[in-house]
Amino acid sequence: MGLFSKKSPEEKEQRKQEIEKRKEASSIFLAKSMQAIGKIPAGQLVTLTLKPDNQVLNINHDKTDITLPYERLRGFRVEDEVTLAKSGSGLGGAIVGGALFGVGGAIVGQNAKKGKTKVKWIGTLSYEDKEGNLQTLNFIEWSLTRHYEGETKNWSASQFESAVNNIVARYGDDVTEL
Repeated sequence: MGLFSKKSPEEKEQRKQEIEKRKEASSIFLAKSMQAIGKIPAGQLVTLTLKPDNQVLNINHDKTDITLPYERLRGFRVEDEVTLAKSGSGLGGAIVGGALFGVGGAIVGQNAKKGKTKVKWIGTLSYEDKEGNLQTLNFIEWSLTRHYEGETKNWSASQFESAVNNIVARYGDDVTEL
């Protein structure tokens, strides 16, 4: 065996899977829930984590854990509140209408009008419920002490978004619209 021994395609694939598993295990999304999730009331600080050994996405608040199997995930995206409000989506309308923690609509309007670059970031998790119906959960991205405001998406949010969407791609459903 020389210094530059070649790896077989199987060894390369195994290495690639190990790296992907480590990325998944270290991906987290800290946020406040915008609606109740099982026994977790709306507005609570939650942590979304990926558990590759168990093949589930875990939503944790305090001592409450809710899991969602990988095969039922359909996508995750993080967008800024101004983009959501301008998109005309139901969530955007709720934000503009002030449903986002009371004065959220006013904040969006001010930010869009004044051209401010710091905005709230909203994570949307799409999944199939046990009956096969498409559902969504929405979260306001959070830092350690308050909601995350920034010109661009937080690095950890981007990593979590990428990891979830890689899982969705592995399970093969061709989702063309969330």
